[in-house]
Amino acid sequence: MTDEVLDNIVKDLEEQQEDNDITLLDYKEISALLGINKKMMENSRKTVPYTRILGYSDKGKYLISEIMSQNPKLNLVTSVKDFLNTNKNKILKEMLETDIYSTNIYTLGYEKDSWSNLDYTNKIVTLQDLKEKK
Repeated sequence: MTDEVLDNIVKDLEEQQEDNDITLLDYKEISALLGINKKMMENSRKTVPYTRILGYSDKGKYLISEIMSQNPKLNLVTSVKDFLNTNKNKILKEMLETDIYSTNIYTLGYEKDSWSNLDYTNKIVTLQDLKEKK
């Protein structure tokens, strides 16, 4: 993908973000930027997706434990690194890698502290963490 194509994609997305008008063309541009192709889309429809835990309260932690004990085959991601190292499902790994890549692209727009690979470094947020930040 050339710099000109990327510049056009960014320009189009910025204009539509202002208008809150996302079209099919936008999804195609985003898919191209992320490297998502037709086969990846077909594969994602054939598998049970993963559930990614970004944060929880004490009650949420309890509920997650209960759900996992009743359905141990649930693809629950609490650690990106562990999931990628242990899960044998290539489709799920590809989906998570695309998720990580999209986060990396998103964080490029941060005004401060534009870091990549936050999926590996940010821990699960707990209610206690939020209370401590106040």
